[in-house]
Amino acid sequence: MEFLPEIVLTVLSVVLIPIIVQGIKLWREKLNPDIDSQKQAVTVIAFVLSIAAAFIWSGSALPEFSGDPVAYLQALLLVGSAFFTAVKGVYDFILDAFFEKLGWV
Repeated sequence: MEFLPEIVLTVLSVVLIPIIVQGIKLWREKLNPDIDSQKQAVTVIAFVLSIAAAFIWSGSALPEFSGDPVAYLQALLLVGSAFFTAVKGVYDFILDAFFEKLGWV
């Protein structure tokens, strides 16, 4: 996880993940959904958090259009590739934390 600042991982680990885990446990007690619904919900939450954390960390901005559509597309793909590399790293971290805290490991 060397590409993420420690503050992002700290906020995720100490604040957001425990709050969401407690919410999922409460949801489990009240509604008693099947395990597949729970895992799908956790996966969607982890994906949304991953995109938000990677966006905050990278401060990604779209490249400026210089008149050449091929060069713009190339620059867009480079920005997107770097952004989704960060999303994948955060997603793996968050999903592992959720599954571990919910006892699904």
